[in-house]
Parts: sequence; structure tokens; C-alpha cells
Amino acid sequence: MKDRQVREVVMGTLNQKGQNTVEYLMMLSVVVGVVLVIGRMFRPKIAGILDQIMKMISDAAIRVGG
Repeated sequence: MKDRQVREVVMGTLNQKGQNTVEYLMMLSVVVGVVLVIGRMFRPKIAGILDQIMKMISDAAIRVGG
């Protein structure tokens, strides 16, 4: 009887660890999905901001070098 109880406790622990892993992977996939959707929505704005930064750096380099 005691062996059966020990086995049930061990198997329950193993199943719970697997369940936790699956839950974390599902949460991670949701977060990645949200980040991808937001990234696509704001891509034009991000590109514009990066262009402005590159122009500012280029202008500053011309002033320093010229």
C-alpha cells in the first residue's frame, strides 16, 4: 500500500512539472504573438523614428567633420 502511495505522489509531481512547463510555454507564445502584432502595427512609425535618428546623426557628423 505504501509503495502505491509513493508512486502516486511521485507521478503527481512529475505531471505537475510538465503541466507548469506547458503553461509557461503557452504564456510565452501569447506574449510573442502580441509583440509581433504590435510590431507590425507600429512598423511605419518605428521606421520613421529610426530615419530621423539617422538623419540627426548624419547632420551632427557633417557639422563636426566640416
